Amino acid sequence: MKRVCLAAALSAILVAGCGDDQSEPPAGPQPAVFKEVESRISNDFASTTFHPLREIACEGRGVGSDFTCDATNDDGIDLGIRGKIKSNRPYTWKVDGKKRTQKYLDFDWDVVAASISPEVLEEVALKRASKYSGAVSIDCPDQDVDVVDGAKIACTATLEDGSERSADVKVRDDLFVIVHVAL
Repeated sequence: MKRVCLAAALSAILVAGCGDDQSEPPAGPQPAVFKEVESRISNDFASTTFHPLREIACEGRGVGSDFTCDATNDDGIDLGIRGKIKSNRPYTWKVDGKKRTQKYLDFDWDVVAASISPEVLEEVALKRASKYSGAVSIDCPDQDVDVVDGAKIACTATLEDGSERSADVKVRDDLFVIVHVAL
């Protein structure tokens, strides 16, 4: 009888200890990890395109998982960024004979979408055009525009004398900026 009671008691303990875990999975990496991702993407983007990001916000699950970011560059172009965190491992080196260790966040990223609102398109195009043409306003189609390399958006420029001219706004997707306004 002792064996049956002992077995029953152990079974009860095991069942109680192995219950169905209904808790949520971890929310992802610590905010510091994504602060580093955001900072490094901002620096890489600025050094590559010469147009810094005004804002960037990234989220994801952590190492080994994909992440996404919403960003806006200094021209006001909205960017969709996708990447993957490959590892967050320690990196060790020696300086003056002293061993130093720091975490190294290894990840890849790419811009997967870019668009610009008509208001921002007009504002940035006017900044570019007014420098050399005397344009006082630019009116563009009233819809968001996907940024595609070499895209020309047909707009209308109003000059200082009140006359209107067609204005082709050209966009480069490798830089995600408005590069030229031809009147």
